[in-house]
Amino acid sequence: MRYHFQDNSLFVDGETFYRLYQTATLKQNELETQFRTYKDKYYRLGITSDGENIKLDTENWGSANLIRSNGLYNILTRDYIFSGNPQAYREIDGTGAGTEFSNSSIVTSSTAVIHQIDNVLRFE
Repeated sequence: MRYHFQDNSLFVDGETFYRLYQTATLKQNELETQFRTYKDKYYRLGITSDGENIKLDTENWGSANLIRSNGLYNILTRDYIFSGNPQAYREIDGTGAGTEFSNSSIVTSSTAVIHQIDNVLRFE
């Protein structure tokens, strides 16, 4: 399920806002949704922040809230795509094993931010 992926990273950083973001999941029916998304369009999430918390509203009138108590929010991550097979790069040591890794290059990469929330985001 790709409903929880959206373009743009959102941080808990003191900014207050309400925005709609498209997800990576296409709507495939004619049922009415909270944000009135049409069939063959991307589902959306409504994101509200008061500067310290984030609330996510879903197309099916569900919601989830940021969990701040354990510090699992604003976690930065990065995804890399290499020019070769990643299986060949798992064992890199000082003896020359993994030389393919040093000859590889990053084709593309992306960054993301991760937050722990109190509910499962479902579009159905």
